[in-house]
Amino acid sequence: MMTEAVAKKKRLRIKESEGLWKEPTELYAPRRKDVTVCISAACRLREGTAIVQCCDWQGTREDYISSDNTDKMREIGRAGILLAGDLTAADDLVVEIDKSVKDFLQKANPSTTDIDTSQYQEDLRNSVDHYRRRLVSHYLGRTLSMTLEEFWKQGVDSLTELEHREVFESIKDMELGASLLISTVDADDGDVIMQINQDGTVHWPDNFAVIGGGSPIAFVYFIQRDCGKSTNMANCFYRGVFLKKSSGKKSSVG
Repeated sequence: MMTEAVAKKKRLRIKESEGLWKEPTELYAPRRKDVTVCISAACRLREGTAIVQCCDWQGTREDYISSDNTDKMREIGRAGILLAGDLTAADDLVVEIDKSVKDFLQKANPSTTDIDTSQYQEDLRNSVDHYRRRLVSHYLGRTLSMTLEEFWKQGVDSLTELEHREVFESIKDMELGASLLISTVDADDGDVIMQINQDGTVHWPDNFAVIGGGSPIAFVYFIQRDCGKSTNMANCFYRGVFLKKSSGKKSSVG
């Protein structure tokens, strides 16, 4: 029969474990998500393809640092990158995808651009998967002093059922902490925009993409209008600025 002292200790252990595992578990949490709007849209410049990129200046670093003079544009070769979410996480993610982007930029055969771009998307997915495993490993080391391998092999025996279930759910739901838009032009003068989302998915949108807190407003606007080589740069630039201002009506957009 369980004594009162043992029962009390067990109740305290459950309460402690609930308090530990129910706190935000993302590496860069807690924070506001996607406190920005970033837009990439393809257009025509003379007889070639160009991409207009537009973003606001509001950004966050870590938990409590926010400003309205944040540079959220990066470059890898001739690829332009827009950042949304936590900038520390975003810059880490840019470093992670550096090789995948550079490998794609070296492709020079116009007849294989579709194959090359599909491989590029797959390489980005692999880079994101590797980055997410790093986040999970850091989280397990920080909270349990375990490696990922140790958790899978020993977690069931080392933790209570409640603790193991909640850690597993935290790992399953862990996000990247940032979103990216990577834009460039391929060997056949076609626009290539890749979108990396907070949940780790990598999309290859047609002609335009938006990320950030203002993205629902921007997406609805752009989906009703032509982008790509049928749109000249002046019109595309105007739409980007107009959408940035419209999205700014959302309180989390600077």
